[in-house]
Amino acid sequence: MQEAPASVEGNEALRRCVRDLVALSTLPAIWGNARRPQIAESLSEILTRALALDLAYVRVCSAHEPDVEAVHDRQGLLGEAAARAAASALGPSLVPAGVDQPRVVPHPAGDGTLRLVVVPLGHQNDVGLLAAGAARPDFPNETDRLLLNVAANQAAMVLQRRQAEDQLQRSQSDLADSLRALTEADRRKDEFLAILAHELRNPLAPLRNAVEILSAKGPASPELQWARGVIGRQVDQMTRLVDDLLDVSRISRGTIELRKERVALAAVVSTTLEASRATVEKWGHELTVVLPAEPLVVEGDIVRLGQVLLNLLDNACKYTDPGGRISLVAERDGAHAVIRVRDSGIGIPQERLTDIFDMFTQVDRSLERSQGGLGIGLTLVSRLAAMHGGSVEAHSEGPGRGSEFVVRLPLVEVPRNGVAKEGRQETAPRAQPRRILVVDDNRDSADSLAMLLGLQGHEVQTCYDGLAAIEAVRSFHPDVALLDIGLPGLNGYEAARRIRETAEGKEIALVAITGWGQEKDRRRSASAGFDHHVTKPVELKELDSLLAALPR
Repeated sequence: MQEAPASVEGNEALRRCVRDLVALSTLPAIWGNARRPQIAESLSEILTRALALDLAYVRVCSAHEPDVEAVHDRQGLLGEAAARAAASALGPSLVPAGVDQPRVVPHPAGDGTLRLVVVPLGHQNDVGLLAAGAARPDFPNETDRLLLNVAANQAAMVLQRRQAEDQLQRSQSDLADSLRALTEADRRKDEFLAILAHELRNPLAPLRNAVEILSAKGPASPELQWARGVIGRQVDQMTRLVDDLLDVSRISRGTIELRKERVALAAVVSTTLEASRATVEKWGHELTVVLPAEPLVVEGDIVRLGQVLLNLLDNACKYTDPGGRISLVAERDGAHAVIRVRDSGIGIPQERLTDIFDMFTQVDRSLERSQGGLGIGLTLVSRLAAMHGGSVEAHSEGPGRGSEFVVRLPLVEVPRNGVAKEGRQETAPRAQPRRILVVDDNRDSADSLAMLLGLQGHEVQTCYDGLAAIEAVRSFHPDVALLDIGLPGLNGYEAARRIRETAEGKEIALVAITGWGQEKDRRRSASAGFDHHVTKPVELKELDSLLAALPR
């Protein structure tokens, strides 16, 4: 049973968007001690590749140095004279107006017209601006706007920090002021990533609810059960990737938390093949998989190990011409499991084998090969393999001769009666029927959760804003109220406080169900009167456990 083309394209676009967001969020760590010209050139190149732009212009300003300009088009970085000419031709159009106000301008370095978006860097563009232009009529779409805002935020943070560092060097007397600037830059970064994660979590919540509803009420045909499983696993993986956006340093330092258990390598391969099938079919490749007859068990995180193999397969697909051959072979080599991903693609020059795992490195930097990626896949493969006590190597006989990536992971000896876990299968306790109020301005999220709770035997009422929630408490007399935080008119914190002030709301169990998941958010919800704080997308077994633990 094949997924619909629109669904495949949507999943690919979503995966690509999250991958690019993770990459952009690591830019401050990657730029490190880079100076302004290098930052301008790097940012314009990254935007051109990630958004498939026809033109990217970056201006970096300084109070004590001349402005720096960098311009990229589809052929690469323009020379200094050509960049000045392009900037002069754009002229009055280079006025920051935000991602929602594109202008149609003549192409300053080519033919035709461009839809141009100009975004400020810093407060009132005090550290610069970036301009992105594309000929396609839908530019900028939602993904373009999101990535442009992320890039601008990260660049502004680095440039403001560089500006603060320069001020420190010029005058030690300004030390304290330069440090409120650094703290503010970090605060803005944390706040932005929290908002981003919240916005990405919101659409995942109704997806997970819908999967649970289909599991409870949908037909029992094997095809539909398979489809539900696919959606559920992909939602889980997307949720984990979104969580990574909350802590840039965790990615840049390789400190992603692993949820280790004994995992059968065959289960990792199976999950990976399912996730990569659409990409393999899109390119028309021939994929061969060979697994040993004996079970190979490793101590690891099944999601992160799947990410290792998925990145290797995606890399093989991307750098192999349509109709090529790809193989995945797993075998035992002494005390290690060895996984080999081989392709018949463009190969790797010998001089590039040593840096192929560096951040933002791509063998073929053409836009056609980049597929909108930023070159972080192999870096994550290397770091995740090392975190599992393993390693990864790249081999190639040269350009046009294909490539092979070899992952080595330490094996775990399993007793004859032992079983390798392939996922946690605990049965959640069932809660007694409750009167439950669901409040969320995302109607899909509210209605799907209400339907799911109704199937569990609860009596449920929904509303979609904070004021309506207070009235519903008075009229419906719920045992439990599940409140979103970002409600219109009256947010969830204030709604909880007012509910606690009513006679009907003093004994209600208030549960915050929200995309805001940092520790400060949990403290704030507790101070507002919430009894529990659950992060979207909530798992049914987690919600059942919470409801079952409430007093009768």
